[in-house]
Amino acid sequence: MDLVTDSERFYTSIDELLDDPKEKDEVDQLMTWWNRYGLISVVKFLTSLMQASLSSLHGQGVDAIPKQCSCEDPAEACRKQRERC
Repeated sequence: MDLVTDSERFYTSIDELLDDPKEKDEVDQLMTWWNRYGLISVVKFLTSLMQASLSSLHGQGVDAIPKQCSCEDPAEACRKQRERC
């Protein structure tokens, strides 16, 4: 149980905000931003975690692992990353 944050209330309030017709314009702007930038940031973060994990597993420096792709499409970046393995 979360003793610091009321996670259920937090989730419910976000869900209500996203479904509120009065907030549609702001929610649409937020979703456009998320689809354009937010997901890419998450993919880049997860890729860097994966690179660090592989580095520690292989006992090599991070420089020994190929850097992530710089393309804007996260699916393309993931595909290219898998091709390197």
